[in-house]
Amino acid sequence: MGWRFRKSIGGKYFRVNLGKHGVTSATFGKRGMPHVTVGKGGTRVGASVPGTGLYYSQRIDNATTTQLPIITPPQQTPVQTAVLPPNVPPTQPSTSPDGHKSPWSKLVIASFILGLIGLAFSFTPAAAVGALAGVIGFFLGLAGLVVIAIRKRRRSLLTASLSILLSLITFIAGAANTPETTPTASPSVSTSSDTASQSAKTAASATASASRAAEAKKQADEAAAKLADAKAKLTDKINDARTLLDSSNNNVADLQTRVALTDAIDAASAINSADPQIYTDAVTPLEQTMDAVNASVEQKKQDDAAAAAQKAAEQQAAAKKAADAAAAKQAADAAAAKQAADAAAAKKASEQKAAADAAAAQKAQQQQQQNQNSMGTAHGGAFCSPEGAQARSDRSSNILTCRVAADGRLRWKL
Repeated sequence: MGWRFRKSIGGKYFRVNLGKHGVTSATFGKRGMPHVTVGKGGTRVGASVPGTGLYYSQRIDNATTTQLPIITPPQQTPVQTAVLPPNVPPTQPSTSPDGHKSPWSKLVIASFILGLIGLAFSFTPAAAVGALAGVIGFFLGLAGLVVIAIRKRRRSLLTASLSILLSLITFIAGAANTPETTPTASPSVSTSSDTASQSAKTAASATASASRAAEAKKQADEAAAKLADAKAKLTDKINDARTLLDSSNNNVADLQTRVALTDAIDAASAINSADPQIYTDAVTPLEQTMDAVNASVEQKKQDDAAAAAQKAAEQQAAAKKAADAAAAKQAADAAAAKQAADAAAAKKASEQKAAADAAAAQKAQQQQQQNQNSMGTAHGGAFCSPEGAQARSDRSSNILTCRVAADGRLRWKL
């Protein structure tokens, strides 16, 4: 007894069916809704009523087209030449017994017909029927497109694509014109219309939900990146502000600038929000207070430089004044010393002169006495020699000196 294996893999609207020999078929459509199955056994369209066990399936391709023709070896017959009439063109052989070029044309034609019928119903009160026809036509066109791709019929890809586009337009028009409350004409029509409308709404809702979810995720990622960037910029600015606060200790002209910077750092560090704009706005107060601290640091440097220059000038003036006072005192001391020395020298010179004069007078007196005691007598007017010699007058006690007389000769004169 042989065994069987069947497994369906896929999503909500597309499934791949596996068997013990590999991939057996592909199904397009939701479970329970009208769907198309394309596989090795042909192309089938089916639908079911959920909860009832009723199921409908119909093969829509030609079974004879999937069979390979039996080729028999040619018979050795004599060659005969057929002569055609001059105005009769040769007939083109058909690829299938029913006259169609290929079996996929039925899928595409059915998709076109359902699309046109559904488009006509989409603008009537029975718009749900048009939407259902658009769904079925869409899956038929998609099945035809798959078959065309498998059989490599590239020239028919445009036709199948147009049929799919027409079915989509029909479905959108029918879904847009479907009223919220369907008329109660007959149970079968109402059930099929409700099912088609619900399927259309479900598909549209799923697509919209996926789009909204992707957009929401994108916006969330962008917001998270923006928030992280704003936090990083604020953190860097806080670190710079703390570094400036540490380096400016005792180096500012106005201490209130450092107090304001400390308050700004504390306010920025206390921010805890999911809004990146708050972090961005907190950077401005930090920059302003940091600029104020930098300006105060520069002012302190200028003030310190001016104070140092003033102190140096004062020290230089004091040193100059002290040097001038010392020089004046030294000059006064030198003058006083010179004056004292001059006075001492003058006194000494006067004393020496007095002593010399006294000694000279004493010597002259002694010499005079000696001369008076030792010199001889001479007659006034007599010739004498040498010039300057002295002698006592022989007529009186006067002293005569030998000097040139009026006649140019040496004579004793008073």
